[in-house]
Amino acid sequence: MVAQWWLWESALSAFLIFMAVCIDQKRKNTMRVNDLNHKDDVEVLSGQLVAQNMMLQMLLGQSVLMTADAGAELRGSVEAGLAAIKGNPSMTDREKFGCEKTLEDAIDTIDQIRTLAGLNTR
Repeated sequence: MVAQWWLWESALSAFLIFMAVCIDQKRKNTMRVNDLNHKDDVEVLSGQLVAQNMMLQMLLGQSVLMTADAGAELRGSVEAGLAAIKGNPSMTDREKFGCEKTLEDAIDTIDQIRTLAGLNTR
C-alpha cells in the first residue's frame, strides 16, 4: 500500500512539475504561437496531446508493474471513467469520441503490459 501511495504521489508531483514547465514555456512562446494560423495551432496542440498521452502510458506501465494487483484496480477505474464519459450529456459527440479513444488506449496499454510481463489479464 505504501509503495502504491508513493507511486501516485510521485506521478502527481511529476505531473505538477510538467504543468509548471508547460505554463512557463507557453509564456515564452506566446509571440510565436500567436503568429501561427489556425491549422498550425491545431497541429501544435495535437503534438502536445500525443506527447502527454505517451507520458501517461509510461506511468500506467510503471503502475501495472509495481502494484500487487498488477493494475487490476487501475484498469477498473479507467473502465468506470469510460462508462461515465459515455453517459455524460454535457459533452459533444466529438469530445466523447476523443476521450473514449484515449481511455480505451489506456486500457489497451494496461492489458499489453500485463501480457508482456507474464501477468494474468483479468
